[in-house]
Amino acid sequence: MLLAARAISRSLIISHQISSMRSYGKRNTLVAAATAAAYCSSSCSHHATAFVVSPASSRSFVAVSQMQMTTRLYQSMSPPAAEPALEEQQDEATLAAAAAAAVPLLLAHGEVVNVRSGGVAAIRLETETMAMPTTPSASAPVSTDNVISSSAPAIKAATKKQKQNKPSQGDDYVGKTVIFGNGEQTGVVVAQRPPVAFVLLDGKDSSVSVDVGSPVKLMSTWKTLRVTDAMIGQVLDYNGNPMTIHEDGTTAIKETTNTGVGVEVGVKVGTMRERAMFASISKVDEIALIDEPLLTGQTMVDALAPLGKGQNMLVVGHEGMEAQKQLVVDSMVAQVKMSPNVRCVYALTTSDRSERALAMKRLKEAGILDDIIVLSLRDNDDSVGAVPVTEAIAVAAAACAIGEAFALEDGGDSYVVVDTVNPHKTFWDETTRTLLDLYGMEAVVKDDREGGASSEMRAFYSGLIQRAGRFNKQRGGGSVTLTLLTELPSTDNLVEDERVFQAEEFDGTSDKVKARIAILLKSKIPLTATNLKKIQIPVPVASESSNKYKLAIQHTHDLMSMSDGQIWLEPMLEGVCHPPMDPQRSITRIGIGADITSRADAPAMRSLTGGLRFELSQALDSTNSGDANGQLQVCRRNAWLLAMDQEPGQLRSLAQECVLLLAAKLGVLDASIRSGATARTPAGRAVTDNLLSHVVQTVPQAVLDEIDTSLDLSPATRLELETSIRSFFATA
Repeated sequence: MLLAARAISRSLIISHQISSMRSYGKRNTLVAAATAAAYCSSSCSHHATAFVVSPASSRSFVAVSQMQMTTRLYQSMSPPAAEPALEEQQDEATLAAAAAAAVPLLLAHGEVVNVRSGGVAAIRLETETMAMPTTPSASAPVSTDNVISSSAPAIKAATKKQKQNKPSQGDDYVGKTVIFGNGEQTGVVVAQRPPVAFVLLDGKDSSVSVDVGSPVKLMSTWKTLRVTDAMIGQVLDYNGNPMTIHEDGTTAIKETTNTGVGVEVGVKVGTMRERAMFASISKVDEIALIDEPLLTGQTMVDALAPLGKGQNMLVVGHEGMEAQKQLVVDSMVAQVKMSPNVRCVYALTTSDRSERALAMKRLKEAGILDDIIVLSLRDNDDSVGAVPVTEAIAVAAAACAIGEAFALEDGGDSYVVVDTVNPHKTFWDETTRTLLDLYGMEAVVKDDREGGASSEMRAFYSGLIQRAGRFNKQRGGGSVTLTLLTELPSTDNLVEDERVFQAEEFDGTSDKVKARIAILLKSKIPLTATNLKKIQIPVPVASESSNKYKLAIQHTHDLMSMSDGQIWLEPMLEGVCHPPMDPQRSITRIGIGADITSRADAPAMRSLTGGLRFELSQALDSTNSGDANGQLQVCRRNAWLLAMDQEPGQLRSLAQECVLLLAAKLGVLDASIRSGATARTPAGRAVTDNLLSHVVQTVPQAVLDEIDTSLDLSPATRLELETSIRSFFATA
């Protein structure tokens, strides 16, 4: 047994040495215990047993806990260059102290300062309990309250770690566990706005109440999720428990003997992976360049806003737009059908039962429910309160954790969709109101009070957005691609305030504006918002709906500034093409500027779409032009739109996309456009369908397969495609 303890402690010491040399990024790892145990387990099994010396006998070893492996901890470290020789190992006391470090630490005391119905609590952490002593002495013994175990070696190890880490209000505790009262209730920190942390209760015992003033303990342990292959084809809650979503959108947790493993009773668990739910974003030295596309099967997306493996992409739509959800479902179908090695995770973050039911219907009709993992909110009586939006934060984080587990453990590619991040904004606004209630206006910066993006809010969103990444070979070489959906209020609901403004309300404006106001008054034209906007005069006070839309636009631009790109869908384009993408606002920022060695598009696409965005922009400027050159540009734009137009649910291989884009580039679609065969018309659809059928019949399948496998378009292949395309239109 002593030999076993030596072997375990040996790995613990090595891991501790590594952790003391490396930075863990924004979220410091505060527990050498979990770090060491996880690192030990990474080289032998998925579990590690920690031993401590019993106070009664230094030769007696007692197993105090079996630590579940937390991959966030050991994956942040590189393996040691060489293990120390046996004779260089420490004495038994040092070994025991290192092993005892596997005991979770108490980071801080606190109290509940606000409770929302259903299980969300705001806790205030006491700064005095967070300032750990730097020099323990006989006159100031270490309190045994700071460790779970009160054994002497455990206290010694805990003291050492407390001295090294010294937690403070500036530390990030998102993802850490919180114990309420005497341990009857636990939760996880989902956001931190010092000195307040916001905690989602696990809800293990709904009969246990959490009240304002209740004591809490912030622990060093991460909230983790155990990930297995058996999750595929399942619907889960954020804890990984299997659940059912009924046709009406209501949910029910399934019976399981493997809590949090994502399988039902009797289902084989299989390979176990574990990941911190709110894992820190990867460091620069852990990621690789994005240089491979994640093809969506949608020509317009792959051509104008390509998605690279390891990239995050924001999809912007308007309230009620079916095209937004259809786009991401089709993207998942493309992975299941054309890239089966990509693991897909769909985070259903809406609390609206009808929307939840509709989302499940889309996935079912697409035929991919058995091939993906769905995470969803659970039913809650407080359907419009804090709990659903807070649980949505956990659902999105859990989806990323699952994707990361597959990428880091298996070296594979994951595609994660968060079907709306709007709850994140609602949650943030609620935390702002909580701070205002507790501390007043002084506690909240102006940006947050006025709906803007403070640095604090940007950090909150970055904790989700930046979890996308392509990992280097040392980290397994896998990738997590993340698509986030956000909705703008419908423009149909914009109502202008038609009250008549007075001339004195424009006293603070420029002389030019005052002169225009004088002209309106002289002409007896009322100073309404509609009339003012016609001559581009700013309205002194906008309507409530206009203000809401303005804030939503501002927030969307803030999200765009944090992302690697965005796909902007416009309702007015729904009759023009599908998906209704705005080519001017939709872009990927991978490979732009100095980052020329990183690309999100396929080389085949690159050779066909160079200058496409500029050509579409020129055509937009020439829409109302009556000259021949302007009309030609409009015709060319419509030819490109025809090539990129697809029916919802209709996916194309890369080879098929190349055929249609090459036809548009050659100008052979122009005649069809002039005859009325445009995008979104039966005649236009017949042209593209018949062209693809002709190419399949006249070009060897091996040539088309080469495009799909190599992702490139060689000169010889391009010539063969061009010959087939021209022959089709010559006989049409």
